Amino acid sequence: NPAREGAVLTVTFSASQDLTACGATISGQVAACGSPSGKACSCSFTIGLAVPEGAVGVAASGTNANGTGYANAVVQVDKTPPLVDGNLLAVVRRAMGLNDAVSAAAGAVSDDGKDLYAGRGVSAVKLWDAVSGGLPLVTLDAQAIAPDGSFAEVDLPGTDLGAPKQLWASAVDVAGNEGVRVEIIPGKDLDPPAGNGA
Repeated sequence: NPAREGAVLTVTFSASQDLTACGATISGQVAACGSPSGKACSCSFTIGLAVPEGAVGVAASGTNANGTGYANAVVQVDKTPPLVDGNLLAVVRRAMGLNDAVSAAAGAVSDDGKDLYAGRGVSAVKLWDAVSGGLPLVTLDAQAIAPDGSFAEVDLPGTDLGAPKQLWASAVDVAGNEGVRVEIIPGKDLDPPAGNGA
């Protein structure tokens, strides 16, 4: 799986002989390694600002009385959050007593980041009634999101007797990057009810 900034990357490797020491570097930076357990060793590293986005080299080494052996691997680092287009989502307003809903057209959410690696994509969409703080009203998982970034109408629980005037959406990618909340424009309702004096 891809790693995001702030994530702890664990590198586990084994050798053909028992080890007395081991080490690893990620993008040239030293990882923290525990004592070997027989032929196996495990090292950890926190992905920080200095680690570039994209395919990053991992170099591991294992040592015993016979010398030091080396191995190399590659890990995918993804630091770019997915995007939400607030004009391609819509709040579906319903009559009092029915929950409102939100739907999304193709292109509403996407993960077309800097490094277009295989397996990238949006893993979740969260719908909010505030621009910051609080808990999401609904969280859609990857199965509810079509490959083109659309999703079918999803009800907003608890809006049958009073719905928020505005809604926001954020998206999470497979690496765990979450984008900013974007206001859903179609269907937002900032106007008070209109009276009829007839």
